[in-house]
Amino acid sequence: MVKTNSIKSLTLLFNGIIILLSPVWFILLDYLGWLSTISTIIMVFYTANIVSFFICLAVMENQ
Repeated sequence: MVKTNSIKSLTLLFNGIIILLSPVWFILLDYLGWLSTISTIIMVFYTANIVSFFICLAVMENQ
């Protein structure tokens, strides 16, 4: 039980960091001129991360 909870909190922490850093990544990619090329992939990645973040949050709340 402790092991699954620690894995969940690590996932939550990782996703939270990624979500918080997303504006930084967008600014950096825009500055490098790569935004138009890979913005779709990044948007899909961040959307999936945000969804999994909230799913993890809901699962942790239920326990």
